[in-house]
Amino acid sequence: MMPLKPETLKKYVQLARSILIEVAKGRRRDKVITYKELMDEMGGPGRGYIA
Repeated sequence: MMPLKPETLKKYVQLARSILIEVAKGRRRDKVITYKELMDEMGGPGRGYIA
């Protein structure tokens, strides 16, 4: 797994944050989200980047 560039990492952090806030506030159908669902929605490089 190659390290993400700082600007790419910042983009994914911002995307993940907004998605997770929506989930936490109950604004989505599901009350939980898996790592895979999160990465799929973000268009991210894969689950291995979430730690």
